[in-house]
Amino acid sequence: MSGKCRVAVLFVVFGLSNNVTADWECMNNHTSMKSWQRDMDYSVDREELLTFANQMDFENWSSKRNWKEHNVSFCDWEGICCEFDGVHNRLTEMHLERNRLRGSFHESFVRAMSKIKVLNFHLNFITNFPPHMHTFKDLQQAKFGRNPICGNLSPKFALLSKLTKFNCNFCCLSGPFPDLFGNMKNLEETFWDGNNFTGPIPSSLGKATNLTKVSFNLNSMTSSIPEDLCNLQLVHDCRIGGDTDFAPYDTTPGSPEKAWLLNWSGNVFTCPMAKCVTTGPCNGKKATPASPLICK
Repeated sequence: MSGKCRVAVLFVVFGLSNNVTADWECMNNHTSMKSWQRDMDYSVDREELLTFANQMDFENWSSKRNWKEHNVSFCDWEGICCEFDGVHNRLTEMHLERNRLRGSFHESFVRAMSKIKVLNFHLNFITNFPPHMHTFKDLQQAKFGRNPICGNLSPKFALLSKLTKFNCNFCCLSGPFPDLFGNMKNLEETFWDGNNFTGPIPSSLGKATNLTKVSFNLNSMTSSIPEDLCNLQLVHDCRIGGDTDFAPYDTTPGSPEKAWLLNWSGNVFTCPMAKCVTTGPCNGKKATPASPLICK
């Protein structure tokens, strides 16, 4: 068995005639059978994938090789990774970034998620997180950036203790950011720029000791910066400052998030700021784009 499956396809993104390569790879600890057998598919996973496709405007997807083919295992559908548990083929990863998905997750989606490790839906037109996503106990990557997911962020996401990547930048989230990170010991990157969060940066962020990349800029956050950020020795990309300009993040021609961007005011923190923050990787001066700290 091989630990990888990989595909590169050319497609049209958001109605624009661009040659864009969708390049994804199953995680190394996943199994890839030489031949996935249709009769080994776990029926619940298959049924929920079909429901998901119908909820997400399947006919207009950019890439959907083998989806809905009756005699093909769902493990051979475009963007899907599986594991064989000795009895059934089980859904473990969904890689559907930039695929023109449009709609919302159905309440039943959780039925197929008992083995899920990766949900990558970056840059689509999805309007919600999967209902009960906090119960996906093996989830390692949740990437939802640049989707119109509006409203407040659920504090229940703190239960996702195995996450390594947790992103929803340029969604349309608002309100105080919940204190989520206390049990996320494996977290490596988390991007929340381009929303309109208020209140403080969560103090538990300093407990995510494996963190390498973090962004909270392009929001409206206030209060003191947690000094525990100084303890994050692996961070090399930290943007939490008071910049407000979307232009450096614009990926024109292909920035549909312009339609749902909120009116953030820029982060302004309480003075004085700890010296280790102002001289460390989170001072924003060396970030790309720059995200300098502002306090008053």
